[in-house]
Amino acid sequence: MAATALRQPLRVRWFGSVEFFWLWISQLISAFGDWVGLFAVTALAANISEQPEAATALVLTARVAPSFFLGPFMGVLVDRYDRKRIMRIADLARALVFCALPFATELWELIVASLLLEVFTLLFAPAKEALVPVLVPRDRLTSANSLGVLAAYGTMPLAGVAQALLKAGNDRLAEVDWLEPLGFGRDIGSTQTLAFYFNALTYLIAFVIVRTLIRTDAKPVHFHTADVEGGEAPHGLRAVLQEVKDGWHLVVVNPVVRSVNVGLAAGLLGGAMLVPLGPTFAKQILGDVNKFPLYITALGCGVAAGVALLTALQQRIPKARVFCGALFFGGASIL
Repeated sequence: MAATALRQPLRVRWFGSVEFFWLWISQLISAFGDWVGLFAVTALAANISEQPEAATALVLTARVAPSFFLGPFMGVLVDRYDRKRIMRIADLARALVFCALPFATELWELIVASLLLEVFTLLFAPAKEALVPVLVPRDRLTSANSLGVLAAYGTMPLAGVAQALLKAGNDRLAEVDWLEPLGFGRDIGSTQTLAFYFNALTYLIAFVIVRTLIRTDAKPVHFHTADVEGGEAPHGLRAVLQEVKDGWHLVVVNPVVRSVNVGLAAGLLGGAMLVPLGPTFAKQILGDVNKFPLYITALGCGVAAGVALLTALQQRIPKARVFCGALFFGGASIL
């Protein structure tokens, strides 16, 4: 058996299957672009507003708020349609939004774009998560999930540096007059155009990978079940609402799920407060609000290190104690 495992391609030994390897590559590329886009939108919002802290907070709120209201419904929706098609639609839609962002000059336009991006991200994420068990053997799911987290957050430090380099390249391209119709210019609202186009390109690459290199059928199996009284289970909108209700019931009733969600919410709320203050910190300490991504890069290095450490030690640590300790020391470090 060991000899057989060694004869397998490296991609299969590490990722469980070749198709999951390509799914991971597409996630790595799109996650990298997504971080670049988030930093670019945040920096542009701080630039065009007279109140950079409020502008940054509004843009980030627009990226977070939809998950509170639409998250459960998106998961139910994904259970009813082809997951690969949903992923492709989400990638194309997000690419189009970023292609439109170079022409945004008002804060409200950035807020609307952020809302749209989050809606399609909420559509993409559960579709991708539902596709993973189809592509990976059951005994490799834990490793596959860890690789997914690494792809999502491991690119964060590099994205901050990339966004700063793209800003420098954007300043050079702004001097080329014939590029002005594409959104390149010397005005303050055109400082992130190259980053927006770069992000759109990453989504298009991810779209092509999912379309051409992942062949496994990803359509959900439809079946009808009876309710607890022996009658026909609800269908259509009633079924969707019932599944959402059951999900929230589990969150509220199950003490473990409830505690984890409360802890996550508190930790994310406290940690997220650092981000709206980032542009002000960059302006006062570094002298340039556009250097805000470098500050985020330092934050991302900590995230990447934490994810890598957890991935390596996840089978040998007491998860409940580590979770509580991480919340405590995370809060203490902010103080």
